[in-house]
Amino acid sequence: MFAGVKAERLRAVAIISAITFFGLALGPLVGGFLLKHYAWGSIFLINVPIVAIALLAVWRLVPETRDPREPPLDWFGAALSIAGVSALVYGIIEQPMYGWGSVRVLAGVIAGVLLLAVFVALQLRGRLRVADLRLFGRPFFGLSTFAIAIVMFALGGVFFMLPQFLQIVQSHDAQATGIRMLPLMGGLILGAGLADQLTAKAGYKVMIAGGLVVSSAGAVLLSLIGAASAFGMIAGAEAVIGLGMGLVLPTAGDAVVGELPETESGSGFALFRTAQFVALALGVAILGSLLNESYRSGLSGHLGGLPAPVLGAAQQSIAATQGLAPHVFAAARTSYASGMDEVMLVSAGLLVAAAVLVTLFLPARVSQQRKLDGAAIAVATAAGNPPGRVASSTPAPNQSRQVRAPSPTSAHPALTRTREHPADIDHSIRPGKTS
Repeated sequence: MFAGVKAERLRAVAIISAITFFGLALGPLVGGFLLKHYAWGSIFLINVPIVAIALLAVWRLVPETRDPREPPLDWFGAALSIAGVSALVYGIIEQPMYGWGSVRVLAGVIAGVLLLAVFVALQLRGRLRVADLRLFGRPFFGLSTFAIAIVMFALGGVFFMLPQFLQIVQSHDAQATGIRMLPLMGGLILGAGLADQLTAKAGYKVMIAGGLVVSSAGAVLLSLIGAASAFGMIAGAEAVIGLGMGLVLPTAGDAVVGELPETESGSGFALFRTAQFVALALGVAILGSLLNESYRSGLSGHLGGLPAPVLGAAQQSIAATQGLAPHVFAAARTSYASGMDEVMLVSAGLLVAAAVLVTLFLPARVSQQRKLDGAAIAVATAAGNPPGRVASSTPAPNQSRQVRAPSPTSAHPALTRTREHPADIDHSIRPGKTS
C-alpha cells in the first residue's frame, strides 16, 4: 500500500485526506439543502447511488492485496467488540439523564468495559483475530493512532455541538448552518494540502505535535463564544481547529503506513481507521454527555411551573424549548452556549496533553531491527517463499536464518520504501552540523 518514495506516499495520503474532508464539507451543505426543500428521508436516499458508484469504482480500480499469513476473520470477536462499544456508549449517553447511580447506566458502562476487556484478551491470545492489537506496541503506530484518536474525539464533539448551536441558539436554518460549517472544512482541506510538504521538512514529531497544539488553540477560541457572538469569531475558531486537524490526520496516517511492512499495511491501516471512528463515537457520547449535564444544570432554575412532560423534554433537548416562554428559551440558549464552552476547554486540554506525549515519546526514527524484519519479509515474498516461514532477522541461539535481510547499503528494491520513510531521518541533525 502506497509503495514508492516518501514524497509520493505523503502526497497520496494527503490527497486522500483532502478528498475525505471535501466530502465532510459537502455533507452539511447537501443535507441542509435537502432538508430545506425535500422530505427528511431524502438525506438517506441520496447515499444509495453514491455508495453504488463507490462500490463499482472499488471493484474496477482498486488492486487486490492480501496477506497469505492472515488467519480467517474472527466473527465472534467482531460481534464482541461491537457489543462492547455499543454498551459503553449507551451507558455514557444515558448518564446525564439518570445519573451514575442508575442501574441502566452502570449496567451499560460495566458491560461495555467487560466485553471490551474480553475482546482484547482473546485478540492477544487467540489464533483467530479481528485485528492485530500488538501493532499498538510499535511506537509510530501506537502514538500516531493515539494522536488521531484524540483529534477525532475532539472533532466528534465539534460536529455534535456546533450545528445545534448555529441552528437553534443562533436561529439559522439547516442550509445556512451547513454554509457556516465551511470554515472548519476549509481549514481541514488547507491543512491536508500543506501536510506533505511540511512533513518532509519538519518530520513527524513536529507536525503531529504542532497540529495538535493548533487545534487546541482553535478549541480555546471556540470556548470564548456566546449565544450572541458574531459569525466572524466562530468562523475563525472553526478554521484554526480545522487547520490543526488537517495537519495531523494525513501526517499520522503516513507515519502508520510507512512503519508497517507491505504485508501488514492493509490490515494495519484498517485498524488505524477503526480506532479513529471508535474515538469519534466516544467523543460524541462523552462530550455530548458533558454538554447535556452542563445544559441541564444551567437551565434547572428556569423551568418552574412547566408540566412534567414539557419539563422532561426541555431538559433533554434545547430544541424542545423553542416554543416555550421567551425567558425559558433565552435561558436555554445561554445554558447551551456555556456548556459548549466548557466542553471546548476540555477538548483543548486533551489535545495539549496528546501533543506533550507525542513530543516526549514519538521516536525520531524507526528502529533498525524493525526495518530489517520488514525487509526480510518483503524479500522472501518477492522470491516466492511463504512469508509464514520467514524468521526474524535476529534468530534465536542455535537457530539458522531462513532469509537473510540485505545490508543497509544494498540496492535491492524491496528496501526502497522502508529506507526512504521520513521517520528514518533523525530530524535533530540539521544542515551545517555534524554528528
